[in-house]
Amino acid sequence: MLNYQKKITAVIKESLPDIEIIFTRLPSVEMGDIAIPCFTMAKQLRKNPAMIAADLEKLASGLDFVEKTEVKGGYLNIFLKKNQVFKDTIEDILTQKERYGSSSTGAGKKALIEHTSINPNASPHVGRARNAMI
Repeated sequence: MLNYQKKITAVIKESLPDIEIIFTRLPSVEMGDIAIPCFTMAKQLRKNPAMIAADLEKLASGLDFVEKTEVKGGYLNIFLKKNQVFKDTIEDILTQKERYGSSSTGAGKKALIEHTSINPNASPHVGRARNAMI
């Protein structure tokens, strides 16, 4: 989600520098746009995940692109301002032009591409189809 996760992480890291922030997508847009599960932080901070989520809510709710936040169990659900997301996305597309959406993740690396086909002289069955998918 553009740089929103990086911005949220930066704000949280100011208060909790040693914590790893993990983001997840929610199963429904009614629940929010992104979420931070706080279960992995609980052991390190020795706190209840719901309490950690409440602490993180105070930090994330003040960001200009955050519409609202909700603590649900051990999750901090974050709702982004849609107009801000649309504006930032369009600006990003106009800036990057044809490079928008691409990355150089595999630049300079080799990739193995394998083609498989079922033996025409043998009967097709699930095992041969499975091998082609693997």
